[in-house]
Amino acid sequence: MKKISAAVLILVLIFGLTSIYAAESLYAGFVRLQNEFYECEESDLSFTLASRMDKLANKLMWLALDRNDCLNFAANAVYFSQDVTENLKVRGPYADDTFHTCEFPHLRIHLAGLHTLYVNFAENRRPEHLEFYIFPGTGPSSGEHKPKKVTLTNKNELLLDPFAGKNLATLFAIAKNTQDKYYRKYVWIVEF
Repeated sequence: MKKISAAVLILVLIFGLTSIYAAESLYAGFVRLQNEFYECEESDLSFTLASRMDKLANKLMWLALDRNDCLNFAANAVYFSQDVTENLKVRGPYADDTFHTCEFPHLRIHLAGLHTLYVNFAENRRPEHLEFYIFPGTGPSSGEHKPKKVTLTNKNELLLDPFAGKNLATLFAIAKNTQDKYYRKYVWIVEF
């Protein structure tokens, strides 16, 4: 019986160390991919690399409706840029189509009266620079509002307030670590 317990303990330790390494290698892979993208930003290969960066970015951060991450949401779009403009757009090799995301209704997060979303990070690796914003409606033509900052608590809760007369909102996050070459802009459409 002691041999079985020792074997199970060893397997648990090996699995635990392997999962920690896998999470670290996920971010290391993302940094490597950013460097490759940076080197060939103007080439035909850049679209393939940007698609891979998008998928990895969504594995690094996502939203959920509850603390248990039972119903989670990858970003509808992720954009990359070396800088962020005054009006919170990113100027990467591909257009920042944040406000066209609403054209895909199946991608909406239906909050059904909830006003809190939970932000999850792979291996609890929260970006050093992380800001969330919300815009009423789905774009500049939907009103004269400007994006307003959303509170992200130390428990990784996003506290959302619905806008009067608007049942849709564009939610986005701007994230960056010091070793990243690019800012990441994550975009979601939420329905109140």
